Amino acid sequence: MMELIKRSEEDRKICTVLEPYMPDEYAARGCSYHIQQAIEKQMKALLLAYGIDYPRVHNIQTLLNKIRENDIQLDENLLNDIEDLSDTLTAWEAMSRYDADQSFTERKYNKAKNLYDNLKSVLDQIVQMYLTNEETEDYSEEDTIITPDSAEGRK
Repeated sequence: MMELIKRSEEDRKICTVLEPYMPDEYAARGCSYHIQQAIEKQMKALLLAYGIDYPRVHNIQTLLNKIRENDIQLDENLLNDIEDLSDTLTAWEAMSRYDADQSFTERKYNKAKNLYDNLKSVLDQIVQMYLTNEETEDYSEEDTIITPDSAEGRK
């Protein structure tokens, strides 16, 4: 899990390096690919955090379905945000590698960055709960709904 989180953060940092060069086609292609990769790795880390093997796919909807099938309790707004961007992110992954005529908009890219930030908050909270659990061994995840906002109070 921690390795995927680290790799996700690295992908996000690549976006930060490329952003000043936007709207250059190569920068947009690089940013869209790496933000998709960052979110994909976050979702896979989330599955691992709950002891669930993740499918070896780049399809965001497939990962979201796996999260829902396993009844991982996430904020409904976060789930809806993933759903809303799933097709775009999945297309960016493939198109950034193979298609010169990629459909990229800065508005969707900004939404993807917000989604990344929200997923990062959730993962930060999960990591903190695990660390706390290791110290106290009193942690119970029963009925816990994790939201990006609930992570703010734990920092």
